[in-house]
Amino acid sequence: MVNLINKKVKHTGALGIGIVTEQDDKYITVQFTNKVIKFAYPAAFEESARPDHTTGDWTNWEKAGRRVDCDYHVLKKPLKHGAYKDTILEYCNVKYSPFDKCGNGNMGYLFELNKNLAAFFIQKIAEKNPEVMDIEYLQFILEK
Repeated sequence: MVNLINKKVKHTGALGIGIVTEQDDKYITVQFTNKVIKFAYPAAFEESARPDHTTGDWTNWEKAGRRVDCDYHVLKKPLKHGAYKDTILEYCNVKYSPFDKCGNGNMGYLFELNKNLAAFFIQKIAEKNPEVMDIEYLQFILEK
């Protein structure tokens, strides 16, 4: 694994240039001017070939792109975000948000989510699905 500690990285969105402050085999932590963000690593940085699909949106994908491997957990009792639109609107007021100006979901591949809103969602999900609190990688979001 390449050592990225103290290396400058560029976020292609609004965050700009940051410095890598922590790194392990799954994540890197980057200090930007106004916030610290944890990213999946190295999957988010490795080039990935286009999937072998010939129909739909896949045909518009460049020959190479970026891929982030994710864990997917099906909730026994899903969260209905519509009940929390006021909270969503409080935190989602940026151009490329996972939610629109009415608090409805936007369609997209990958969005930045405000850490406070992520923590709120995790806490609400855990009220009916307490097993999510055992997922190790969610703990950094809940840290104050």
